[in-house]
Amino acid sequence: MPDLDEAEEFFARVFGRSSTRLSTLSDREPPEGWSNDYATFTPIADLLFDSIDPRRYQVAGRHLYEPVDEPQLKGMGWYVDDPVELYRSLIGAGYVLVDQMGARVDGDDPPTAAGARMPLFFTSPHDAGLRHELLPRIPFPLDHRLAEGWTPGVVDPADPLGIVCCAHHTIRTTQPDRALRLLVELLGGTVVHQGHDDLLDARATYVHLADTIIELVEDDDAVAEGHDLYTSIAFQVVDVDRAAAHLEANGVHLSARTERSLITVPQTSLGIAWRLADGPVPGDPRPLPRP
Repeated sequence: MPDLDEAEEFFARVFGRSSTRLSTLSDREPPEGWSNDYATFTPIADLLFDSIDPRRYQVAGRHLYEPVDEPQLKGMGWYVDDPVELYRSLIGAGYVLVDQMGARVDGDDPPTAAGARMPLFFTSPHDAGLRHELLPRIPFPLDHRLAEGWTPGVVDPADPLGIVCCAHHTIRTTQPDRALRLLVELLGGTVVHQGHDDLLDARATYVHLADTIIELVEDDDAVAEGHDLYTSIAFQVVDVDRAAAHLEANGVHLSARTERSLITVPQTSLGIAWRLADGPVPGDPRPLPRP
């Protein structure tokens, strides 16, 4: 994300959501060579969106990400019940894993976050297709889902889009078998549906993993350097027509629309093709409202 102010303004105007900077968690100035003003977190239903400005992100004197001119989705983060067991399973299966600094790791135990004891490691897009961040569930104050009494699927009456939940995440890939090996065989997901995505006019496979759905879209033209591309986040909404009117009124244009769903033009929506639909994907086992 090249501009955190732009991200916060977009989420407030279009999603009706406020964001909180990581720097608000401490009154102390970080040590020289470290930063805490590089990220802002936005809660959207059952999703926590983490926007990072690579120019501000510095750990132990190093900038870990290349700067970007346009916003883009980079990867997903997962809470893991047993990070040690998962780390060893991935290493045993031959996956390349890296630590927070980007160095390859292959020891018996997972690496920890820089300057901390918390296990933290990442898959590499070179053999996993996409970057996945893996860490234990921690008491992170900016994650609304960890608050006592939080319940998924509850629509905020003040939400201008009427979001019920995150319906799915879309990953474009030329190697669906590679993605399925990681998501299903190693991470424990389940294929719940295969079919045609009408909005994208492409064949798609849907995987239920943890508390969400991953859509794998076979697309030979949308992949860079052999990596998969994380291109879209879909939300289930109460009323697609009402949501579409709100988007258009706020300068967000649509690239495709059906009676029950829509997808936005990324150039008008923070570089992301947001999708809205009035129901879950076929086979979604989560207890969600059905149209």
